[in-house]
Amino acid sequence: MNLETTTSLRGCVWQILLRMRSVDVDEYMELLKDGIPEVKNEVPPGSVSMFGTQAAKSADIIVVDANRTFATESLFVQRVPFEKIVRVLSAFHRKIRTSSPSKALQLNVLRNLPFWRFVCHDTAILTPSFNTLYIDEEQVGRYMGYIQGMNAIAGCFLFNMPEVEAWTAMCIMMEKMCPRYSGLYGGSYDGDILVRRIIESVDAPLAVKLALVPLSVFTHQVIHGFCTVYPPLSEILKLWDLILAFGAHMSTIFAACMIIIRRDELLSSSYVYID
Repeated sequence: MNLETTTSLRGCVWQILLRMRSVDVDEYMELLKDGIPEVKNEVPPGSVSMFGTQAAKSADIIVVDANRTFATESLFVQRVPFEKIVRVLSAFHRKIRTSSPSKALQLNVLRNLPFWRFVCHDTAILTPSFNTLYIDEEQVGRYMGYIQGMNAIAGCFLFNMPEVEAWTAMCIMMEKMCPRYSGLYGGSYDGDILVRRIIESVDAPLAVKLALVPLSVFTHQVIHGFCTVYPPLSEILKLWDLILAFGAHMSTIFAACMIIIRRDELLSSSYVYID
């Protein structure tokens, strides 16, 4: 079976879980007509991200990230051409930035939900900022689009389904399952806080031990990448089966499990450092 043009069984199940009913090839081609977009990871005025007021901006950021997507996985490299990743990410970036429903949804998020920001830089503890952000629909698009880590998300879909279907599935996942994710990391920051609460609920002694440890420094990458940061890909896809079946919040449970698995090591250590 040629998986470049055929959807795998796992891909078919994922599409059902995402309620994906159709694909729009014409829209996909239209979004790609201007080539690779310039990506600027900005944050709204008055808020701060873990990357400062503005992360690095470059027209090559998508190309760089696409080139390193599951680079050590030989089957992935063989099955998913680099060019496909670039095209899917480019089309996704443009769709999210220009889509009226996406902008309206993200505008509602910006106006009604707190931003998580670093307020204590020496310990990197995240706390909510309840400052109201007055951003209109014309402005909100600049804070949306591709952010680093999405390349692995695109890669998981491309590994299991053709290009246009992978792009459609990615758009549905980002817009429906985790609307605070694209461009602002808001949902990822929320997940960092939930990891600590999960540990407090299931393992009180470990929670006490980790009370002063900034878990977000170590869990954020796991949550932000939906568990794609730790190989092998075959195991990542099993976790994705659960994430797409039950919801994006499953990544916070998996991140907590990664810490709890090492509880004996952590409890016996005089100096806690999670790597």
